[in-house]
Amino acid sequence: MTGLRSSIAILLAVAVLAGCEEPVTYGYFRVTATIDPASVDEDLLKKINGCGIVVEGARNDRANIACTRGSVRYNLGKFEYSVTEPQGSLNFKVLLADINGNEIARGESGPVSIVPKVTTAVTVVVRAVPGFDAGADDR
Repeated sequence: MTGLRSSIAILLAVAVLAGCEEPVTYGYFRVTATIDPASVDEDLLKKINGCGIVVEGARNDRANIACTRGSVRYNLGKFEYSVTEPQGSLNFKVLLADINGNEIARGESGPVSIVPKVTTAVTVVVRAVPGFDAGADDR
């Protein structure tokens, strides 16, 4: 009887394992986003009302970053991102907008390779969009 139970247990284990797909392997990214103070002065910084992240490449995604007008600092912070794609590259963009939704500043990482099981450090420096009038009243 013990031999039969062992055989059944082994057969069940083999059946379960045979039905499993390959294990998921993640590629990790730790993104640091900062605003270039040489490009974005204090007046322009005070006008930022919306912040967002866009990811393009092997995977496309977007998310909002909490930005409250008048309290945005030059160091926007860090965020982490992961993908299950085993290869390819991603481009991380940070977009900043005024209260009317006009793009004030932007920055992007350029292509960053996906490396499974590795955390890749990425830096995005955000600079003012040429031609944006920081003196315009956008209340």
